[in-house]
Amino acid sequence: MSGHSKWSQIKHQKGAADAKRGQLFSKLAHQIMLATRAGGKEISANPKLRLAVEKAKVSHMPQENIERAIKRGTGERDQDQLKAVIYEAYGPEGIAILIEALTNNKNRTAQELKHILFKFKGKLAGEGSVKWLFERRGVIEIPLPQKLSEENLELLAIESGAKELWPNQKKLVVVTSPDLHRHIKGVLEEKKITDMTSYISFVPKEKKQLDEPTLNEATILLQHITSHPSVQKIYTNLTS
Repeated sequence: MSGHSKWSQIKHQKGAADAKRGQLFSKLAHQIMLATRAGGKEISANPKLRLAVEKAKVSHMPQENIERAIKRGTGERDQDQLKAVIYEAYGPEGIAILIEALTNNKNRTAQELKHILFKFKGKLAGEGSVKWLFERRGVIEIPLPQKLSEENLELLAIESGAKELWPNQKKLVVVTSPDLHRHIKGVLEEKKITDMTSYISFVPKEKKQLDEPTLNEATILLQHITSHPSVQKIYTNLTS
């Protein structure tokens, strides 16, 4: 029996790993398709596609999957046309959730997300009812330490026009207005700041704190939403 139990456990672990890898490949394929649709299939002439392909290769996505995603992104078939959609939702105790997705069927994806939310005391919300709780912001994450001291880094970011700084032991997060995002990143690059991660994000105007049982419930909900193959990124006002 122990041998059988061990084999069942191995099969279960492998199945879970395969499912997780499949979800990742699906998300990467969606990103490749959208980048191809936006800028064409020539990787050398399409920076977004080049970045998406690089991410896929780092994740060990098979080359044939990458090529198939590029072909689908050219729009040869109507059913393969992906659209970027933002769904708005509330979670346990009214936490606000924005869900960025790529889908070829907006209504189907909405129903699938509605089902996930319902299981964990959440619900989809009407357009605009949640988004107003967030602001569009540029975000630059700087791993620490750098050659420049943290104090000088903060001063440099503020002088360059940063709106907020979120420091912790491992990184400094610089929050910018979207129009100054690229400028501030350039200033930091000139000072030889390395390994930065930069992106445009939705930042909550105010954060919400939950008690531990509800926080656990909300965390499980967010994990299930993230696992949906069409979901690219989620934002919440839940305090970390």
